[in-house]
Amino acid sequence: MIKNPVHLLEQYLKDALPYHMELIRGDNPAAFTRNSAITLSDLFLQMLNRKNLTQFSEVMAYYESMNRSMPVTEKAFFMARRKINPEAVRIMSNEFIANVYDNYDDSIIKWKDLVVLGIDGSKCRIPGTRENRALFGTTEGISDNQPAMALLSTLHDSMNDLKLDVLVDRITGNEQSLASSHI
Repeated sequence: MIKNPVHLLEQYLKDALPYHMELIRGDNPAAFTRNSAITLSDLFLQMLNRKNLTQFSEVMAYYESMNRSMPVTEKAFFMARRKINPEAVRIMSNEFIANVYDNYDDSIIKWKDLVVLGIDGSKCRIPGTRENRALFGTTEGISDNQPAMALLSTLHDSMNDLKLDVLVDRITGNEQSLASSHI
């Protein structure tokens, strides 16, 4: 198993961020044009090292793990994160995963020389904004205040505890279709 994937991710970001700046900016060419208390590397590392805590706890845990104090408020951190084009996260994540499997094959745990993959589907509550309700849907019920919900599907390397792909769909979506999309 790869001993320190965070170190590999830090190195990848150091090399890749300058080349992906236009993609990261997306439709907002003014985003990330100046040095800030929050670095792009911090934003990416925090996003990709989530531990399923509340947003505030996630950010605090990230900075604690780096032995640094949080340079800005939680709101400022998430406002900066919202400026990142989601497609850039997907592309860079795929590049990083390909790099790990290409360059560290000897460190990957396998079963009979095969990587063991699993797919897990689940439903989750998402922020109940008007946009999320329209895009992802809600649970069915008699109340108009039903939470916004999404269907998730995760492809993971079961033996190395690596998430390889995550797909999000409407709550009424089909888990089998998402699983096929991973493959």
